[in-house]
Amino acid sequence: MSDIHFLSGFMEFDQENHLSGKMILYSLNFMIMKKICTVLLVTVFVFSLFSCKSSKKAAESNNKVSEVSQVDKNSQSLEEKAAKLACECIKQQGNVDDAKYKQCISASFLKAMDEIENPDEKSKLNDMNVLQTTVSKVESIVSLTCGPLSVKLKQAGVNVGYGSPNIKQKLVNDQMFLIKEYATDETYGYTESNPIMVGGAKEKEGVQNEIRYLKALTGPLGLPVVYKRLGSCCTFYSENGNDPGDGIRRGLLDIYEVMHDGLETPVKLYINMYDSDVLKVPVGGFTLKK
Repeated sequence: MSDIHFLSGFMEFDQENHLSGKMILYSLNFMIMKKICTVLLVTVFVFSLFSCKSSKKAAESNNKVSEVSQVDKNSQSLEEKAAKLACECIKQQGNVDDAKYKQCISASFLKAMDEIENPDEKSKLNDMNVLQTTVSKVESIVSLTCGPLSVKLKQAGVNVGYGSPNIKQKLVNDQMFLIKEYATDETYGYTESNPIMVGGAKEKEGVQNEIRYLKALTGPLGLPVVYKRLGSCCTFYSENGNDPGDGIRRGLLDIYEVMHDGLETPVKLYINMYDSDVLKVPVGGFTLKK
């Protein structure tokens, strides 16, 4: 069995988390252990055992929107390289399907990792949060990197972008959403790979829906949250997005700085106004307005 088929057998992407199946990190690290130097073998092995037991997490970015940390720069470089390699692989496949798509993502990610020459940069991928976030981002940006191939992928039934169940959100009133669930995933809303999906852009209510979501939240003492929109980022494919003329519908995430009565410093929440899914209260002391 080839390395690619071995790895892709564990690779599953779903709408909420992009990656499902706890064995994917074990598989990635198993492949890495066969390819990197002896010094990193023990580190990767320990990490792989730990990651098998862990659900998807990602570290909250402490950077301002206009700044990118060194780790983010390295990750982004790896993401772009892996996405580009994946597109080249997809082009060579001819009739692409979901299985071939996953094989290309798997093989391209490993190849991009192998090409990292700096040991310090490579060792950063031993951090579970960095590894998981990087793999998720590769999948979420590959549709844009592939250009017109994205249309082909969608026609073949391959899930690219965040995906959207197109759930119709319910309102408490015109100013506030009805939210019933609390997130258990620590990445929900805190990372671009797992944004809060409020929808509404297609109906010209995207910004209004973002505000409706934020107005439903309070801090632990029940006081309203204070929020400020910082800007947009992270172009992605969305069937509900805008087509600039190349046949690829795309959207942007909005980033909000949010503060509640239980926080010492504000946090950043990523909100997707193009896709719509079940809304949840993020972790971090947030509660619901009563």
